[in-house]
Amino acid sequence: MLGGVEAWREGARLDVGPARQRCVLAALLVRPGVVVPVDLVVDRVWGDRPPQRVRGTLHTYLTRLRRALPGVPITHRSGGYVVDVDPETVDLHRFRSLVRLARTAPDQDAEVLYARADALWRGEPFEGLDTPWLTGVRAELERERHAVDLDRADLGLRRGDHAALIAPLTSRVERNPLDERLVAQLATALYRAGRQADALDQLRRTRARLADELGVSPGPHLTDLHRRVLAADPRLSEPVPRQLPAPPAEFTGRAAELAALDPGAPLLLITGTGGVGKTWLALRWAHGQGFPDGQLFANLRGFDPTGEPLDPDTALRGFLDALGVPASAVPPDAGSRAGLYRSLLADRRMLVVLDNARDAAQVVPLLPGTSACTVVVTSRDRLDGLVTAHGAKPVHLDVLSDVDSRALVARRLGTQRVPDADLLAWCGGLPLALALVAGRALAHPGFPLERADHGDLSTVLSWSYRALPPEEASAFRLLGGLPGPDIGVDAAVAATGRPEHVLRALERVSLLTAGSPGRYRMHDLVRRYAADLPDPDRPAALARLLDHHTRTAGAARLPLDPEPAPIPLAPVGSFADDTAALRWFDAEHENLLAALRATDDDLAAWHLVWALHPFHLRRAHHGHQVDAWRRGLDAARRLGDPHALAVAHQLLGHACSLVGELDESLAHLERALEQAGDRRFEGHVRLCLAATWFLRSDRGRALEQAFDAVRLFRAVGDRVWESVALTAAGSATARLGDLDGARRHCTTALALARSHGNRHGVAGALDALGIVAHEDGRHADAVEHYLEALALHAELDAPHSAAETLDRLGHPYSALGRTGEAHDAWRRASALYRSQRRTADADRAASRVPPGS
Repeated sequence: MLGGVEAWREGARLDVGPARQRCVLAALLVRPGVVVPVDLVVDRVWGDRPPQRVRGTLHTYLTRLRRALPGVPITHRSGGYVVDVDPETVDLHRFRSLVRLARTAPDQDAEVLYARADALWRGEPFEGLDTPWLTGVRAELERERHAVDLDRADLGLRRGDHAALIAPLTSRVERNPLDERLVAQLATALYRAGRQADALDQLRRTRARLADELGVSPGPHLTDLHRRVLAADPRLSEPVPRQLPAPPAEFTGRAAELAALDPGAPLLLITGTGGVGKTWLALRWAHGQGFPDGQLFANLRGFDPTGEPLDPDTALRGFLDALGVPASAVPPDAGSRAGLYRSLLADRRMLVVLDNARDAAQVVPLLPGTSACTVVVTSRDRLDGLVTAHGAKPVHLDVLSDVDSRALVARRLGTQRVPDADLLAWCGGLPLALALVAGRALAHPGFPLERADHGDLSTVLSWSYRALPPEEASAFRLLGGLPGPDIGVDAAVAATGRPEHVLRALERVSLLTAGSPGRYRMHDLVRRYAADLPDPDRPAALARLLDHHTRTAGAARLPLDPEPAPIPLAPVGSFADDTAALRWFDAEHENLLAALRATDDDLAAWHLVWALHPFHLRRAHHGHQVDAWRRGLDAARRLGDPHALAVAHQLLGHACSLVGELDESLAHLERALEQAGDRRFEGHVRLCLAATWFLRSDRGRALEQAFDAVRLFRAVGDRVWESVALTAAGSATARLGDLDGARRHCTTALALARSHGNRHGVAGALDALGIVAHEDGRHADAVEHYLEALALHAELDAPHSAAETLDRLGHPYSALGRTGEAHDAWRRASALYRSQRRTADADRAASRVPPGS
């Protein structure tokens, strides 16, 4: 319906009749599976001018539609009609579904989803049809598409696609000149592309038009943007991370502590006992502050009873990702990563919240090197070292007063139902205990809110626990002992053997906290209490969790890499594509690593490491990849499986090459070669050896190993990997000066990759052919190869490769005398490099464009 109203089956268009009959179909398909009353169908199709005997006419149209759409159930039910089809088979609903997914997906996945949603539009919705109702729906859909365009432009700006956005944003501003968000996007894109004067001109014209046509001034966002463009604020060229969790809904009191938190202080330290509300205070204060360059947040899990505290380097990697540094640009060693982090925060006005720190050693590597930022640390420990060595301003939290305790509970229960003074005193002024009391009272309205005896948080927890029905009590005990910072619904159900409603019941009484959709976590004090409760089913629960993780991870691996596992395991579930699989791995990554550390089941550990491998590659989690394969290698040794052991050596060797451990990489790959049991596997090992020798700048050995890999893959008929090996051979041959040989190898690789639908292989071969053609003086051929590679990089969401291809593309353009196109390619390359924090590359590309050109 996003265009003409059409029906298709297996690539063939079906005849769904004249305009009025198509209106009937549209009137029903706007809400598939929902009964539309007859009078409403009539109104949608004919408006206020229905024909005589309109019901008979409608019945005729429906009969014809049933004949035109065999197998599509169009039925009369409850005074109306319904088309019972999957909404995903209707472009309008597929569009909305993809947009919903895109708005909650990581940036690298969101662009693919937005592109798929946009591709569904073929023209004006319901093209050729005209009724008052359709006009209204059409206008609504156009507004939805406009909102999606705005969201997608924001995404493009975050990803560094500034130059590519200028043309489409200019067209949209011409159609919607008073849309301030749209104008801000265009001005930002112009500024980031080095066109400050054009950005200022656009902002001035918008200001004048708002005054002339509406008699108003621009809003605060556009006004601030104008000021920053005028001042050439360098922060406009950087992504703005917003990582703070939502502020607490039931926050009460703490006026003195809030006043003591000085936004001008570079380091604030909030301390206090567990459950006293340190995180609540930090978030309440942080959400009220203006940090124009964004916020970073990390839960350091310093006192997690079931796992290790978060390694500061892991937190650092997360911060670099939030700051827009692509995985490929993250330095391999921790010291360089910390230096890059401090460089990125220099002169920025940012907030960094480090929650639940165990000690100063966990915090210090995450401190910026500038006083322009503010860092808030929360901890149960006083962290005297931060105060003495780093000048932290301490703010100690005591328990809530009786007045604030009563107010906190009243916010949840209402002022008519507040516990008596004895019960409030019994909670000890701890917000966590008070939340448990309120949660229990909400779940059980008849629960008496008076108690004479006194206790501490453990007493409150024991009281809440004893009140649980057996099914909920069992789930609570088991969840407390499971590894990982949080848990998804499916994993919790698998581990505990209890249905999802049990989790919701625990959340209602504040023993679980709902995080992102479909996920739960426990406060670490609650978790410690639950983990200390005896339960003979706990080892079995861990085994069930591990089985769920390994089988689901095995299913998620398949869209990323369908290579059969050396040790077979039946996966559970399925994932539609690599976007869905990556999203699942992103959500579960820390839990999978925690499960891997917690288990002594070598078979399960092997399966989990194997499943994680392509995810670690795609996300460039090379450090985790090395650690995981060390565990996989140990497991394979104990399992006594020769092929699994050889695979572990191969993939650990490959992982080592990615972190610069080239000697160790060669050692593992040579061991894998010694244990290779078949020619195809030997081909993979030799291809990894070619890559490692290439990194060691030994092109001769790299070429030798690549040719061996080609021969082996060819012998077993694996044409996909033969094409990859041929591209590697071509690249090494070109570096050795044999351009004719390099062209032959890469041309063969390209043909093989195309014939087997391997788009990654096609893009790699095209890039290699572009290099060879340019060095051989065939500049027009080079341009053609690079442009085709660029289109594939866009489809594959590979901005790192796209930047390099654009950079190379400028040279053959320049050699052909196409100076404007060369400069445009280098500008686009520079913008992409800069968005990836590849500053030296960005400056080099930009330096090739003369000023003012």
